[in-house]
Amino acid sequence: MVGVTEHIQRATRVLVALVSAATAVSVSAFTLTLDHQRVPTTVEGVAVTLFVTGPVTIDVADGVASVHIDGTVDLSDVQKNFASILHARTASRRCGDIISIEDATLRSKQNGGESVAEVVAKASIRQGRCDTDGVTPITSSVTTGVLALYLKPRVDHGQLAFDLEVRPMTTPAIATLFRDPAMFRLLVTTVSGSLSSAIGPSTLAAPLSREAASYDPDVQAASFQAFPGGALVAHLVVVLHVPLAKFLDWHVGG
Repeated sequence: MVGVTEHIQRATRVLVALVSAATAVSVSAFTLTLDHQRVPTTVEGVAVTLFVTGPVTIDVADGVASVHIDGTVDLSDVQKNFASILHARTASRRCGDIISIEDATLRSKQNGGESVAEVVAKASIRQGRCDTDGVTPITSSVTTGVLALYLKPRVDHGQLAFDLEVRPMTTPAIATLFRDPAMFRLLVTTVSGSLSSAIGPSTLAAPLSREAASYDPDVQAASFQAFPGGALVAHLVVVLHVPLAKFLDWHVGG
């Protein structure tokens, strides 16, 4: 298990007692609290430590534990390592259109009254294709310059997604490239994919169990919080529905 605290284990044993003693098929909700819970993980192969804070409410009915997590994720370590994370995400791609990141910063920003993540990067965009062998890259053009973006999280059919806006400070030639829908999709996949790996629902569930993400967490709300100095915190509300026996094994069996 990842970072399960003693108070969570004790509270879960209370749940075991309640379920064992209950004559009905349901148990009233009770709440645990994650207090700056440490979650070591990797994002694109780069080791980072996240910290999760917030209440975890658990309902039991008909043999199923519904786990409702309303948490914030401190992304300070992701911010420190964001250039390496983006570089690692783009380094493995050899053929076709490629975005290469030389350096990057990630910070919080206010945009029209909303908190967003601002990414500023030195980037090279290589347009090309694979040779007939499917391996050898053939480059048609390379454009280099500054890439500046705003990202705002949202929920799309229970999944975490991002709205992305290319900022005016982006080098004009690069901005022109991303007016092409295919190139814009590549940009979204490259940048937002790294953040999704860091703040996805499995991050919130990690303090409970490594197995939590396998239960297809349902994202109900997602936003960023901006703090002085550009510190970035993500807020997510996630619900998991887990067979009770398996849920109890996460804690009591560990």
